[in-house]
Amino acid sequence: MRTLLLFVLFSCTSTLALAQPNLQTLFTNTSRIDDFQMNLSGTGYLAVNGLSAVLKTTDGGLSYDTVLNFAAMGGSRPYVRSIRFFNDSIGFLGTLAPNRTFWRTLNGGQSWENLSDSLPAGITAICGMSVVDEHLLFATGRYFGDAYLLRSVDTGRTWVYTDMKPQASQLIDIHFLDSLNGYLTGKSAVAGEGAILLRTSDGGNSWTTAAVSNRPGDQAWKFFKRSATDYYVSLENGLEEPNAYLRSYDAGQTWQLITIDSFALPMLQSVGFLTRDIGFAGGHFSGILYTTDGGTTWTRTQQYTGFNRMQHLGDRLLISGNQFVYSGPGLGLTVSEHPLYPAKKRHILLPAYPNPAQGSITATFKLADAGNAGFLLSDIQGKSIRSYPPQYLPAGKHQQRLDLQGLAAGLYLLQLYTDDEHHFQRILLQ
Repeated sequence: MRTLLLFVLFSCTSTLALAQPNLQTLFTNTSRIDDFQMNLSGTGYLAVNGLSAVLKTTDGGLSYDTVLNFAAMGGSRPYVRSIRFFNDSIGFLGTLAPNRTFWRTLNGGQSWENLSDSLPAGITAICGMSVVDEHLLFATGRYFGDAYLLRSVDTGRTWVYTDMKPQASQLIDIHFLDSLNGYLTGKSAVAGEGAILLRTSDGGNSWTTAAVSNRPGDQAWKFFKRSATDYYVSLENGLEEPNAYLRSYDAGQTWQLITIDSFALPMLQSVGFLTRDIGFAGGHFSGILYTTDGGTTWTRTQQYTGFNRMQHLGDRLLISGNQFVYSGPGLGLTVSEHPLYPAKKRHILLPAYPNPAQGSITATFKLADAGNAGFLLSDIQGKSIRSYPPQYLPAGKHQQRLDLQGLAAGLYLLQLYTDDEHHFQRILLQ
């Protein structure tokens, strides 16, 4: 039976909290860091989208070296999407590119092997990964595409494929607590349900619904584990609903939907807590939100942007986005409060034509610099209808014809998504 979510609406204030968290920058770049992992040893890896590269640190983030650079290889520069390591030596990278989808290193990033041919036929994207041991790993995808689960018991050499479309229209992230118990985040296959969190207790052989939201524009984004009992899942919403996240204080047995009222900012993608009281939220908008009272009130700051992944490590909370930062007792600079202004976007989505449309429409857009660009068509309730996969394009003006054949007449939402931005436009289909 589906878990009934307890909806809790928290009021937010702009009053500066007395006990402020501290942040320190570990890496700064204009390119979005879509995923990362840091180990207690101080070894860590960043998957940097705009650079189409993997960076490595061995000193806890004080310095970095490039260990995988697709730009230097020639050919297409894939959107690096997910990175997971079992230890300081064995690790895996997933991308959104055919024939360059899955990579493995067995020597701490000194060399990488392209194992994309080991994936089941038709798998060209890996959005999330979870590594249990040196042999067992899971992968999932994809954002704006088929929902599937992959499982390998031989360090990525062969895979078992599970079709998850009966339960989810798309899957984003995966987190296994051990070889049997794990979670999948994504969007429900049932119209009107929005975000879905799936749970397994038998190693991925079967999945039940742990939580589901009733906000159609929601999709569950990143899974965050703070402790043995405290779990969080951020919810992305493209319909400018108030930001929200899922929270469990009993190791995933029950879940609450927590909304951050009055912050109607689209594309929230990351929520994480250093303690039960001190936490951060951020995504595709200018500035971040932080709380020092467990989410009862939130404060706004312009200090960092573009949050995507968070990791709890010892007494630190690590956060990736356009900057890589961490928070911890006595570390870094005190966060200060600033007004939250709309993000200044670099790319431009021009009016599509013809609009109203019949059969097809031509999307026109300008990229400030080279990168990946794709489209998603949703209905007005936020349900994904049709995706147009991203392509790596040079800077400048571009046009793309989008096929609308077979769609019912009505109002749709067209979304342009790049490595670091999302743009929206309403389309009327006659």
